[in-house]
Amino acid sequence: MHGDLPEHDAIHFQTDDSNEPITGPRLEDLLPMHKDLTIFMDGVRAYEDTISLISSHSTKVTIFAPINRAFVNYKFAVKSSGEDRNSARHSFILSHIISDGYSVASEDGSFQTLKEGRVIRVEHVNGDIVIDGRAKVVGKVEGVNGVIYKIDNVLVD
Repeated sequence: MHGDLPEHDAIHFQTDDSNEPITGPRLEDLLPMHKDLTIFMDGVRAYEDTISLISSHSTKVTIFAPINRAFVNYKFAVKSSGEDRNSARHSFILSHIISDGYSVASEDGSFQTLKEGRVIRVEHVNGDIVIDGRAKVVGKVEGVNGVIYKIDNVLVD
């Protein structure tokens, strides 16, 4: 048994450097415990491609998820290019996801998101980890398939 998960609910997959399986919860398994992420994660769960990322046994992702409070002053806008609301929402979600298990504690840098052409910048400023110069990391959720960094602002283009 691992943590609060019965053995039959635990996740097992092989690593590249060991024959020992890793057991632990996926991001999808951990999210119900984080009520401050419900608005963003409802968006993640609305699309099959993003559902597969948080439920994968082998793909590692990094998600910068705005906490619910970050949406208070945010008005979801549809671009005038004819993009429908559903496509705009999907693009918004993808612009918060990096397709690897990057650790923001390691170094500053710029990273391509899953939204084509959208790059986010990670910096360490006065002891805070800041994304795109405006969103601070305020918490972290780690699973066997990646990490979700809770941020205090939405990331917009």
